[in-house]
Amino acid sequence: MSVTLTQVTHIMIFSDITMSKKKTYPLELEEDFHKELKIQAIQEDKSLKELMLDALENYLEEEKKN
Repeated sequence: MSVTLTQVTHIMIFSDITMSKKKTYPLELEEDFHKELKIQAIQEDKSLKELMLDALENYLEEEKKN
């Protein structure tokens, strides 16, 4: 299967319109802390990303209450 540049450009433009804007933030974690987070994510049946996003959202909600 071949894909032309025109097709790829169209897909990229379309995806930019339909997708919400997201930012990526690289995060360095100590190895032991990373392991604890992975274990917690597994116990909660979540991905590590989901666990961390949920924790950040909960933190912001609590801060708004104060």
